[in-house]
Amino acid sequence: MTTSTSSDDLPDDFFSQRIGIEIVWVHLQPFLLARGYKLRSRYDPDWRPSWGNKKLSIHKADKYEDSLLGPPNYIIDATRISDGKKVVIKRVETATQEIPIASFLNLPHIRADPRNHTVEVLDILPIPGDDDHAIMVMPMLYFFEALPFRRVGEVEEALVQFVEALEFLHDHNISHNDICYNNMMMDPSRVIPKGFHFAKTHTHNGVNQSFSWRERWDVRPVSYFIIDFGISSIWPSKNDAVVKGKCGQDQSAPEFLHSRPFNLFRLDIYHLGNVIKGLIKACFNNYQGLEIFEDLARSMTLVNPDERPAASEALVMLLNASSHLDMQNRKRRIWRNNGLYRLTSFERFLIRTFRYNPIF
Repeated sequence: MTTSTSSDDLPDDFFSQRIGIEIVWVHLQPFLLARGYKLRSRYDPDWRPSWGNKKLSIHKADKYEDSLLGPPNYIIDATRISDGKKVVIKRVETATQEIPIASFLNLPHIRADPRNHTVEVLDILPIPGDDDHAIMVMPMLYFFEALPFRRVGEVEEALVQFVEALEFLHDHNISHNDICYNNMMMDPSRVIPKGFHFAKTHTHNGVNQSFSWRERWDVRPVSYFIIDFGISSIWPSKNDAVVKGKCGQDQSAPEFLHSRPFNLFRLDIYHLGNVIKGLIKACFNNYQGLEIFEDLARSMTLVNPDERPAASEALVMLLNASSHLDMQNRKRRIWRNNGLYRLTSFERFLIRTFRYNPIF
């Protein structure tokens, strides 16, 4: 027999207590403030809940911005005091290659490569008294598909940038090792001009439930980025990138079905191809009308890694497919089926005619 937890089962001070990783950010708050980055009020050591001493139920918690719990990992949002820019702060392990790779990718001449669609690093801060960790500051980005694509050309724009980014990384002998939905982002500044709340991304301020956004097609160009080099590697040559075991959030790669060594650059190809395949054929969040990218997705996810195209070859395939799209085809509407909700024909009419723009 199973039981469910109701809001009455929560401790009276549930939302008033900083727990887990939140405690780390509370400890780091004075240091970050001194370096010019202000965390949300919840992480101030002297924070007092805005709802006072009363018990806060789950149903009422969303009325108070400072009740929003931090993410269960080592990233958090902040405001850069000098200009009010929203940023993301990540506590990274210094024993990994993340900081060296991020630093390399942000060298001026490397940053200038138009294919360098990797997240910009704004600051790297050593943590006093902690040689095992450092702080990395980046722009606050948005999951690339958290808001639906509405036109074929929008998807094309995103895929070209992601495949270019992979070619760029591989040209510099960097294997990402974890390309997946969660590590593929969008610059939301044009799409969500009012901004969004990091802990409640379909709101502007974490409290008010109204949310407005613009179709990518209307505000193009939109920039896309690959993030998170926490398990990435840089190699003397691509032939050296041979490992055993599993890595990355997508565990569906054929390489993981056996214990034989495999090449991480070929794994990157599979992981990105599987994202593209998911946009076309997944059970959730698939789109009708993206068949033009199907051959690319199939090639990138072949069972035999040696038969998959290299990143440069995948880009040629993608650009060749794109060359068959005229403006009318790029403007063609596509609709997302997320498995739980599908837009009605009337809602589609409202989107086409009156710029009604739900998040489905």
